[in-house]
Parts: sequence; C-alpha cells; structure tokens
Amino acid sequence: MNPLVKGAVASKSVWLGAILVFLGAMTSTVEAWKNVIPLEYQGLFISFIGAVVIALRAVTTESLAEKGK
Repeated sequence: MNPLVKGAVASKSVWLGAILVFLGAMTSTVEAWKNVIPLEYQGLFISFIGAVVIALRAVTTESLAEKGK
C-alpha cells in the first residue's frame, strides 16, 4: 500500500476531517440533524472544532508519507 495512504489512514487529523465532512453533509441533507445543535451554540461548537484541529496539528510531528512507512 502507498505510504501516503497508510499514513492518512493512521492520521487522527484525517479521521477528524472525514468525520466533519460526513457531519456537514448530514446537516445539509437531513432535516432532523439541523436541530441537533441549537443556533445559539453553533458558533461555540465550530470554535471547539477549530481548537481540536489546532491541538491535533500541534502534536503532529511527521508527514503522512513518513507515518505510513
């Protein structure tokens, strides 16, 4: 398997990104998901996601290709 692909599969940041893509698609297509996070908390929720992404980047020490070797 390609080292870049292996590294991506092992990456917490890539998994978080994939989950965010899935949740974003669900939010825009499934009416019931639009009410999961009340409107007044959506900004705080997005800020929390940004903080998690920054934290994951802070602990990242190698590229995806290096991680997949």
